[in-house]
Amino acid sequence: MHLDTVRRWRGRFAHGGLPALADWKRSGRPARFTPVQVAEAKALACQLPAETRLPLSP
Repeated sequence: MHLDTVRRWRGRFAHGGLPALADWKRSGRPARFTPVQVAEAKALACQLPAETRLPLSP
């Protein structure tokens, strides 16, 4: 880890304690799916087609 990175994080901690170490807001488009929806899609993708009895394509 670069020395400047360590200094920045130490400064944030010294100024605001543990809450200051939380992630900052990031630029970009907001998420379209909730974390629950993402987890459900990943679980479905990991299942075998025979388990779900759904075709591989519509």
